[in-house]
Amino acid sequence: MTHNFRQVLAGILTGRHIVAILIFGAACSLLLIGPVLNDMFLGSVSAPLNKAAPVMFFAGLGSLTLGLIAGVALLDIAGAVMMGIVLAGALMVHY
Repeated sequence: MTHNFRQVLAGILTGRHIVAILIFGAACSLLLIGPVLNDMFLGSVSAPLNKAAPVMFFAGLGSLTLGLIAGVALLDIAGAVMMGIVLAGALMVHY
């Protein structure tokens, strides 16, 4: 590279540009790698969770029912959260 070309290149690419290019490249890499890692993670976790999901769902339903009967808001919230987590997990695994 000639000396003049280096000066032109140094004038065009500042440190901020280089950092922005690196961040953009990392973001694109994560977008491409993300689905592969997600499939690997969900594949290894889905089998044990399929066995535990009905138990957790009915435990949440029992907690919600008990909270409604006893009038304890904390049990209502805990039961609803447990049932919601199971339903959200089912949506993630099947869709």
